[in-house]
Amino acid sequence: MSTKHTGTADESDLGEHRMTTERRILRHLTERGPLDVVELATALETHPTTVELACERLRDRERVRLVGSSRYRLVDGERAGGVEIDSEPDDDIEGDPER
Repeated sequence: MSTKHTGTADESDLGEHRMTTERRILRHLTERGPLDVVELATALETHPTTVELACERLRDRERVRLVGSSRYRLVDGERAGGVEIDSEPDDDIEGDPER
């Protein structure tokens, strides 16, 4: 009898869940800007530890940056939902009092 470990359906589901969580985090950061782990967990209706682990994986792959304590933002030029994100303000907009 072999004791070699093979992938199971549960492991496959876990991998898909992780990818889905990461995509949702990227989408929320795209839409709302920098957010902390608790804000993301509330928005995603999931546990903060789940979000923290997903953000660490995204940070390891250089898709998000840690800014402050447990606060994440997209890296410059990151794509989420097919839209390129640029955190730099547009210098060519004139007459906008908010810039």
